[in-house]
Amino acid sequence: MTNSRIALLHPEIRQNAVDFINDVEEQFGIQLRVTTGLRTIDEQNRLYKQGRTTSGNIVTWVRGGYSYHNYGLAIDVIEIKDKKVNWDENVLIRISSVGIRNGFSWGGNWKKQKDYPHFEITFGYKASELLEKYNKGELDNEGYIIFD
Repeated sequence: MTNSRIALLHPEIRQNAVDFINDVEEQFGIQLRVTTGLRTIDEQNRLYKQGRTTSGNIVTWVRGGYSYHNYGLAIDVIEIKDKKVNWDENVLIRISSVGIRNGFSWGGNWKKQKDYPHFEITFGYKASELLEKYNKGELDNEGYIIFD
């Protein structure tokens, strides 16, 4: 599951994700699973409606086009322990430095609305700038944003 999700990430961050997952296992003996990687703008909009206009808990703070997931530049991870998901935020805090060392920014460092499972590489672009590139068709032959 994790490998197939990594394979759909923007080509520029795939190796960072692999190294992050492997380094966490090597350093801490923690097995991570990528729960979310690339997410379409339509999927993002459906998630944004959740807890607002549809039933369920709010799970995202941004609409489609404004998430780095929409460009394959973000992952959400969770520990798998004894074949079960471990939602302990302390594990995510513990491994955050490994993600950062592999080039990611960590959602746990956000001042508002911390997102402990979230790691992203933005290449210095705001999500609105990526949406503009997307809307202009500045994409490679696989549909990923082309960086200047």
